Amino acid sequence: AEDPEIAAIFGGRDQEWLITGYLGQFLARLVRQTNRRSILEFGAGTSSLVFATALAQAGGGRLTSIEHQPEYSRDAWARVEAAAAVDAHLVVSPLLLRASRHGLMYGYYDVSAQQLAARAPFDLVLIDAPPGKYGRDSPLYQVYDFLDAGAIVVLDDAGRPAEQTACRRWVDTFPGLALVLFDEQGRGTAVFRHNGDKRRRMDGRSVLGTVHDRLHQWRRTK
Repeated sequence: AEDPEIAAIFGGRDQEWLITGYLGQFLARLVRQTNRRSILEFGAGTSSLVFATALAQAGGGRLTSIEHQPEYSRDAWARVEAAAAVDAHLVVSPLLLRASRHGLMYGYYDVSAQQLAARAPFDLVLIDAPPGKYGRDSPLYQVYDFLDAGAIVVLDDAGRPAEQTACRRWVDTFPGLALVLFDEQGRGTAVFRHNGDKRRRMDGRSVLGTVHDRLHQWRRTK
């Protein structure tokens, strides 16, 4: 059944730059029904309100949000901070292009391992950023070591080709990660579960693919 408190966040309509009301209801149910209490999201805004509302309904918890343009979510975040029994923390980081063992990707590299460790372990992660043109591969590489065993990872806009490529790269890299749901409704949602295995494989195809992505992006902006 639809939660009216969550529905009110969306005002009865979906907007292209927000998560959909359908996804909002799904995330809220996920928090309540699977007892998620330590949430990390990449991309603050409407999803932050959904998580704060669901955590408050369930008795409280911790929400950590990473965002590179906080001015667009300022009003939403003020409401998040007012939510009862929710320990909310917003981390602001620019998007930076960096080479790593997993390839050449844009990411929130100003967020240190120490900052993540201070809020970890995370039992639910939403990846709704960086914006699509930058690619969404990097967040999971950055946070994987801080996932709790049994953690759930949700990728928004999973119906798009770039996000589907990210899904393939993650599964090829992390033997402890399994795709458990792919919902085609709306813009698509991919749901993964982490079994606690922290190993990483080196996947040459994925590394070269990220370089190809950046070259393609550069050509499009010329």
